[in-house]
Amino acid sequence: MKNEKNESTFFSFEDVNKKIAAYSDEWKKFETIILDGLQEFLTLNFYQNTIDVFIVTAHERAFSDPMVIPAKYTEDAFVDTLTHEIIHRLFSDNAQKVNFGPIFNTMFPDQPVLVRNHIFIHAVHSYIYLDVLKDEERFRRNIARYDTSPETNAYRLSWKIVLDMGYQKIVDDLKNNYCKN
Repeated sequence: MKNEKNESTFFSFEDVNKKIAAYSDEWKKFETIILDGLQEFLTLNFYQNTIDVFIVTAHERAFSDPMVIPAKYTEDAFVDTLTHEIIHRLFSDNAQKVNFGPIFNTMFPDQPVLVRNHIFIHAVHSYIYLDVLKDEERFRRNIARYDTSPETNAYRLSWKIVLDMGYQKIVDDLKNNYCKN
């Protein structure tokens, strides 16, 4: 990364440790309600009972496996980002061993894979924002994060699909593909 970035974009070791402490404190406020809400809403359980989260100094984006999040976020944006990545992880590594790739492909076959995957991430995240946290401002702020950057076209399109169809319908249709009553 040092070959690709100006060294001034890196947080110091001390600053990263301060961020980690602040992130941890903020996450503790939401951890139980978000994790329980996700599992209940999707009728899935996490396969792992612990997920390590690596906070790094100067990476551009977060990803879910391994769970890596840059130290650039505010505390509330960290919670939003961690929640997004945890939803990815629940879809990819759940105790029920549901393989979501074919289901996602069947439900939205005409969408590119990045858009297709994020339709479901954003639908579930909508539920967390609106029904679990009851925080419409946080929901709107998350959608707005993707309004200006051309690199986020897939995220913007997936949010549009979720808003047009409704997150509950998308998740209900999804669950009909893997839940056996």
